Amino acid sequence: MNKWFFAALFVLLAGCTVNVDYSISDTDGRSKLVELSVYDGDNNSLGNASVFVEQISQDFFYNVGDYWDDNSPDEAGTNLYNVYLDWSWKDLEPGDGNFDWDYLNTLGFQDAFSAEQVMVRLGVMSTSAWIYNTGGAKESAGFPDWVDADNNSLIMDKYLEFVTALVNHFNDLSFSPDFYMVEVELNALGQHSNMTNNESIAWLGRLVNAIKSANPDAVVAVDVAAQNLSPFMDEGREKNSILVNEDLYPLSVPDWLGKINSINYDIISYRMQPFGWMSNGNWTDAVNSVEMLCNFNRSVYISWAGFLSEAPVLPEGAADFEYYPVNYSEEWQLNNSLNLMDYLLGNPCVIGVYWDYYDFVEHGIGGNNSNSVRLTSGFTTGYRNDNGDVVNGVKKLVFNPMKELWDEQFVNTVLVTGENGSVSFYGFLGEYKIILSKGLIWRTLFIKV
Repeated sequence: MNKWFFAALFVLLAGCTVNVDYSISDTDGRSKLVELSVYDGDNNSLGNASVFVEQISQDFFYNVGDYWDDNSPDEAGTNLYNVYLDWSWKDLEPGDGNFDWDYLNTLGFQDAFSAEQVMVRLGVMSTSAWIYNTGGAKESAGFPDWVDADNNSLIMDKYLEFVTALVNHFNDLSFSPDFYMVEVELNALGQHSNMTNNESIAWLGRLVNAIKSANPDAVVAVDVAAQNLSPFMDEGREKNSILVNEDLYPLSVPDWLGKINSINYDIISYRMQPFGWMSNGNWTDAVNSVEMLCNFNRSVYISWAGFLSEAPVLPEGAADFEYYPVNYSEEWQLNNSLNLMDYLLGNPCVIGVYWDYYDFVEHGIGGNNSNSVRLTSGFTTGYRNDNGDVVNGVKKLVFNPMKELWDEQFVNTVLVTGENGSVSFYGFLGEYKIILSKGLIWRTLFIKV
């Protein structure tokens, strides 16, 4: 009897089909209105059907890390994986034109294939600028031994050859990141690398073109420093009139973006310290700055939002650390962070944010002296690993509340169709798993919003 029962049930289920039409429309913010129309096999509206909606991915780039080269633990709920190549040119091209792509796996590249979203970070000149500024040398920033570190023109030509080979290697692997981020704080590059702002802009255009020539579908983000938020910007211009006249002084973000408008990039990547020395006020300072960025008709990715807003603990005899115009409690930071994150999620111009939720001890200011200064962000993992005085960070008070706010963005609900077989829900861009059921009729489908 059981055999005939299951056979009959199979025939019944085989004849029970369900069809779904859906439409997606914009709203005032970043969310979309998704409308489903459900029909049975005879194309009749299927009323009173259960619709389980589970969002399984989110297109908003969200990451939490100790700095821009680390991928955060799963517990943070992040969805963006970083392939960080700024310091790896010498390892990936140990000889001129001889590439060691296996080295990518030592950087965790194999995990990028299964990641929800991937950013590949490229950049060479500005990383070197930081090294120069701390008394180091270009070789310390990942330049191969076979490149003349004093010949900027040669460095650029050879690096573009490397980037072209890298993107072609990705093409061979059928791998394309969601976006490339090129350089770091290019608008603050000139005075440290002996490149004028105009020379930096020309270099940037060549780098973007090299990526897009190798992969016309590549999406490129250009990273800038939040100079316009610095309370020292105007004061610095007065003190460094020679640098200003020689086109070596850092440009404000609006000036810089206006000058690079003709470059074929896609995303403004913007790092800021919204509650620290880049700002004298609260989260609304950052909002005003983001609104300014949105006027340039490109998407905006907040590539680093750090704190730097509590007074450092200085060792006895150490000089004062000047970059702390404010000293806010962690409770204040928590409230302002949540307000800022809520704003970023609601602004359709903003496509993602990378938050720094950890405290670190940094070996000296800029890494070049013996004074141990407690700061709220560290240098790269490699730097910390090479310096014994650098310790791992701890979660800030904002960590769990921010994760809860992020988790709330995901749709996970059960709806019921009306008599006309229709139902609707609001959700952010991403992929959704939808299970429809009514009696013995059921169907699972995936839709991209």
